[in-house]
Amino acid sequence: MLEHQIDILPVGSDGPWGAAQEKIYQEVQQRLTCDALAIGVLRLPKPQTEGLLCVHGWPAADVVEMLQNNFEQQALTKAAIKNGAAAATPQESPFSSAKLKNHHVVMAMAAESTAKRIWWWAIFGRKGKPFTETEIEMANLLLLRWQVHFHRADEPGVGRVLLGAGDRVQLADLDTQATLLTNHKLLDDLLQEFHPVISQRFPELPVNASRDIALNLAGQDYWVRFQRRQPVDGLGEQQWYIELRRLGEDELPVIGVLTDERIARAIAFLHENYPDSPSLTLLARQVHMSPFHFHRLFSKQAGISPKHYLQKKQLQTAKWLLRSSKEPIGAIAAHTGFASHGHFTSTFHRIIGVSPSEYRHQF
Repeated sequence: MLEHQIDILPVGSDGPWGAAQEKIYQEVQQRLTCDALAIGVLRLPKPQTEGLLCVHGWPAADVVEMLQNNFEQQALTKAAIKNGAAAATPQESPFSSAKLKNHHVVMAMAAESTAKRIWWWAIFGRKGKPFTETEIEMANLLLLRWQVHFHRADEPGVGRVLLGAGDRVQLADLDTQATLLTNHKLLDDLLQEFHPVISQRFPELPVNASRDIALNLAGQDYWVRFQRRQPVDGLGEQQWYIELRRLGEDELPVIGVLTDERIARAIAFLHENYPDSPSLTLLARQVHMSPFHFHRLFSKQAGISPKHYLQKKQLQTAKWLLRSSKEPIGAIAAHTGFASHGHFTSTFHRIIGVSPSEYRHQF
């Protein structure tokens, strides 16, 4: 699968989130030797567990206890806020758990919003030798790199939003923050339209699986890619990570909540299986209808035939991958359900007006 670019931290998101956390840990190990780490976006003075993005090697409950134990007034926190990063010996450890008191730790802080007192935060720990000055500086650089990764997407024009409990905006990239400040209807429409559509189409959405829908928000059509995330095992809080891309004319059509649940399920099946180019017969079988009746009802409810909807979904994904990845065009063709490189190129040119390579060179 090529669809790996949807994530907050710079790792792939296919497969279990635990595997993604392991990749983060391995990346850190290349620059900063540690036994455990935790990363989050925290709102002071009372950090919430929904702001945690990754915990590896420590019991999540001990990290939560540390955050909720007068976090802002801890000496290590104050030093990290002042200097970008700071270290503590086991005797100075912010952890109250006896099991973690034998860790040397280094904490990094990077301001996200001084007005709202939101900070990117990371803490790294290891047994044995203390962290050096170089390693303390490296901890700060790693955190800044993750922050920059979130704000600097791989393609222009994509907006990123992280929703926490109660659909509170935990994090948004800088351009999206500016848009939300001046266009409150965008967020209002997103919160109003998002959950009903995904609840109907993906009622059993797996944690950390990427899905997509098209929504009209504040009078503009958007392609909305998202994940329901459970960032830390053992904690009940979940997040919604959402990416917003504006839709152009004749792209994936906006289809909201449908009166017939079967057609909604069929659209979901198309989105989950478009690389296999499912046939009309297979789609109809999924919702226990005859192909003739299914085609007629789908076209009436969605305003477009199943065949043309599938093609739009395939081309939508192909254009995204051409913009945001360096994968060979043949690999993109295979991933998005086209029979061959030539079939993809001819279809793309006929519908989009330029070849896939010409389209890629525009970005």
